[in-house]
Amino acid sequence: TRVCELLSDGIHISGAAVLYHAEAEWTTEPFTPFEAVGAKLMKEHYDYDVVPFDILENAEICDGKMNINGETFNVLIVPSGLILKQYEEILHRDIRMPDECGR
Repeated sequence: TRVCELLSDGIHISGAAVLYHAEAEWTTEPFTPFEAVGAKLMKEHYDYDVVPFDILENAEICDGKMNINGETFNVLIVPSGLILKQYEEILHRDIRMPDECGR
């Protein structure tokens, strides 16, 4: 909106990313829906974006922040539940130091 443009020079700023783990919905294991996490964040007036697992492969983690397609997040919230083995490597990547960013 126009107010967003005036306040942040048109850049959407969201400090939190909530993982959408669709794969958990296809299992019989108990899990917390990402909507429940989002509802709690909204109740406390925190802005967040929902990110799917596959986009994390292209995320850059640098200087304590995660960058995805030009968006910067301070935290990735993973709702409780089943984490499939194939995604563990993505979630446990090394964080690069500031002088290594952009390489």
